[in-house]
Amino acid sequence: MVFLAYPLVKYYAFVKRQVWTGARQWAGNLLPMLICVPFGVGAILFFDPSRGLSGASLLCAILFPAVGWLSLNWLGLWGNESMRRQVTRLYERTEPPPDWGRIWVGAARPSFRGVLDPHEEVGFLILRPAELEFFSETVRLKLPKSTLTAIRTGVNPHSLVGLGGWVVLVGEIDGQPILFRVEPRESPTLWGNVRQRSRLRDTLTQWLKSEGSEPPQSGSDPSAGGVVSS
Repeated sequence: MVFLAYPLVKYYAFVKRQVWTGARQWAGNLLPMLICVPFGVGAILFFDPSRGLSGASLLCAILFPAVGWLSLNWLGLWGNESMRRQVTRLYERTEPPPDWGRIWVGAARPSFRGVLDPHEEVGFLILRPAELEFFSETVRLKLPKSTLTAIRTGVNPHSLVGLGGWVVLVGEIDGQPILFRVEPRESPTLWGNVRQRSRLRDTLTQWLKSEGSEPPQSGSDPSAGGVVSS
């Protein structure tokens, strides 16, 4: 798996996927569709051109997008907590050095265009005084703080329905631009992660500006060992 086309990756683990599988990506799309599509079909079936718009057709037409939004919000992260536990076990086996906290995120290259999900990989964004690490089942990526210049926000397919968006780390290494995109998955719902997004951006901004050995305080959750809590 070639995750980033920049000289940033310290270590690659080429393994058969058991965490962010195609089945889990399908589930996050298929389950909401199974719930909302019948209302769209009903709007069509109950519509009678000769009589105009009936009450049943209008009701189904209204419920179709509403139920779709709600089901996507609640079911779009299907299997999220199970994947988090899997990656946690993998991470703890490496006996990692101390960190300032771990944030569960989805991540993607700038060039990635996923058919099923905007997240190319899921894993932990880990903060340390002088570097940031992304750890997943298949990718080990380390970004020195000195290579980063800004923290921005960006849109992704979740943004089209008001249920998400990227936090973008911007920088440069050896004249090559760095754009590393992440989206919080701390909350079990997409809407919950919309609120986490601004906290993550603020935390990363404070981390980037910090010069000492004290972790950023915004959104910290010492009991969970993470800088962003659900």
